[in-house]
Amino acid sequence: QIKNGFGQHQVVILKTDPSKLEAYGFNLYLIVLFYNPGLAFFKYSFLALYIRLFPLINWLRYSCYGMGAIITMWMVGNEFALVFRCNPIEANWIPTAGTCIKDETILMAQSIPTICFDVVMLALPVRIVWGLQMARPARIGVIAVFLLG
Repeated sequence: QIKNGFGQHQVVILKTDPSKLEAYGFNLYLIVLFYNPGLAFFKYSFLALYIRLFPLINWLRYSCYGMGAIITMWMVGNEFALVFRCNPIEANWIPTAGTCIKDETILMAQSIPTICFDVVMLALPVRIVWGLQMARPARIGVIAVFLLG
């Protein structure tokens, strides 16, 4: 992205070569579309770990499947919001081409559910670990490891 003006002020790029700003915006638009799937697959890997660690505990397995479905719906919804946040779509990389939803709205729609999903996913195995026949300090240590994620 350096060849497209990354690291330079927008005003400088507009004065020197405005086409670079458009190329940078388009590349950034494409890169941002991979952010939510990346988060989702990271969360899927945690859920898969729980399913493999505790295969005989049905409620945890079903909870993991349910969380996976919710995460998938969240990811698809956010992808649609990112793709169609501007009217026309080209306004994502050409700021003068149309109108867009505020970036803050999109960021909140991404971050608040992400934090909630993380808290729920990290807390899922706590009940199971607390029920293990171990010394209390060992249980607390194992729970702390799970909560650190």
